[in-house]
Amino acid sequence: VIGALVLAVGIYAEIERQKYKTLESAFLAPAIILILLGIVMFLVSFVGVLASLRDNLCLLQAFMYILGICLLIELTGGVVALIFRNQ
Repeated sequence: VIGALVLAVGIYAEIERQKYKTLESAFLAPAIILILLGIVMFLVSFVGVLASLRDNLCLLQAFMYILGICLLIELTGGVVALIFRNQ
C-alpha cells in the first residue's frame, strides 16, 4: 500500500512539474525518483505477498534475493555518501 502511495505522489509531482516545463535534470527530478521507487516497492511487496499466500518456495527465494540486493544497494549508497560528504 505504501508503494502505491509513493507512486501516486510521484505521478502527482511529475504532473505538476510538467505544467512548468522544467527540463533541467529531468532524470534526477524528485518526481521521477518517487515514481521509480514506488514501482519497485510495489513489485517487491507484491512478490512477497504472492509468495507467502501461495507457499511457493521459488517466489520466496526470489523475494529474499531481491531484498538482499536492495540492502546491498542501500549500503553502497551510504558508503558513497559518506565518502563524498564534503562535495
